[in-house]
Amino acid sequence: MGTPKKTPEWDIFKRVERLEKLKPTVDEVGGLAIATFQLVFLWLAAEKPTRIRRLKDNLIVFLKEQGISGQTLDSLQTFMLQACGRAEKQQ
Repeated sequence: MGTPKKTPEWDIFKRVERLEKLKPTVDEVGGLAIATFQLVFLWLAAEKPTRIRRLKDNLIVFLKEQGISGQTLDSLQTFMLQACGRAEKQQ
């Protein structure tokens, strides 16, 4: 039978080497972080609509303590308020 032929997509070491060469920009990482935050918040709003406003308030306090810029904080707060409103309407 012989040894199976290695293909690039199954060679884990080559995949790791390719990943190590990737260097995302700060903007890319920031954009991905915000998108992830928004997706998780939307999921939480759907799962816990009665507690979502309190969670929003706690998150805003936490983000302020982390030194998030005012512009980013305002954008996130606007997004969270809209998500809270939609979640409450669907109850």
